[in-house]
Amino acid sequence: MKYNLQIQQNVLAAEQQLKHLIKKGAKIELTEKRGRRTLSQNAYLHLILSWWGLKYGYTLEESKQYFKDLNRNYYYYEKKGKTFVRSTSGVDTKDMTIHIDKFRDWSVQNGFYLPAPNEQQQIESILNQLQAYANKKYL
Repeated sequence: MKYNLQIQQNVLAAEQQLKHLIKKGAKIELTEKRGRRTLSQNAYLHLILSWWGLKYGYTLEESKQYFKDLNRNYYYYEKKGKTFVRSTSGVDTKDMTIHIDKFRDWSVQNGFYLPAPNEQQQIESILNQLQAYANKKYL
């Protein structure tokens, strides 16, 4: 069962359930449930990857590859001698923030500034430029 421990009633219910399971001698697993990344975080990620890709001549998918390579320890794993790459879709908000910050830092170190999510004016300018590029490309 899931309990939101920010709600006092749920805290009491969780404590009751834990006491019951302890009495019973049950085998249990406690895990923290984190939220998946938000739609705004997803949109921001795609914006900076598209902007970076446009600057260096890469598609969004190719830019995602750079992003995953930079965060290799999270996205790449081996199974039975074969290397696999995880999707970004299952990444929670906390880990995605870490990955995005690492990408932004790396980009700045390589001479290209990517705006922070709260730099609304720059983000709107980038959106306009990306839209203009898309319109030119498909005219």
